[in-house]
Amino acid sequence: MSPELRLREMGIVLPESPKPVGRYIQAVQIGSLLHIAGHGPSRITGEPVTGKIGADLSFAQGVVAARLTGLNTLAIVRDHIGSLDRVVRFVKMIGRVHAAPDFTRHAEIIDGYTELMISIFGDVALCARAAPGMGSAPNGVAIIADALIEVR
Repeated sequence: MSPELRLREMGIVLPESPKPVGRYIQAVQIGSLLHIAGHGPSRITGEPVTGKIGADLSFAQGVVAARLTGLNTLAIVRDHIGSLDRVVRFVKMIGRVHAAPDFTRHAEIIDGYTELMISIFGDVALCARAAPGMGSAPNGVAIIADALIEVR
């Protein structure tokens, strides 16, 4: 099943692409590689999900924030290439977790992003990945993710 059909089957409606918060663009394509700039999670209302996981946000809220960040990634991809059906492979993803100093479950938080992608794209969404923590984040967002995706 195509990713676009799978989204519809799952009842997922993508949000509007997040707007850059600085002087950059959300995506750059070089050949078949689409580079997605760092961005964070937002609620359906467009309001960003802010706070430190392990202090202001629970573990479960962090997983949801990672999933919301994934939805923003998909919105950027679709806006740039027209259809998620053009995705060939996820190559790399870095998900940074805005976390309390003693929080150590970063990889499990970013699994919320990865599991969303696998549910839509299957195994082509498994990619090289990093999930470091960070002590502060632009506008206090809970997650920042960027991605490298092969497209046709």
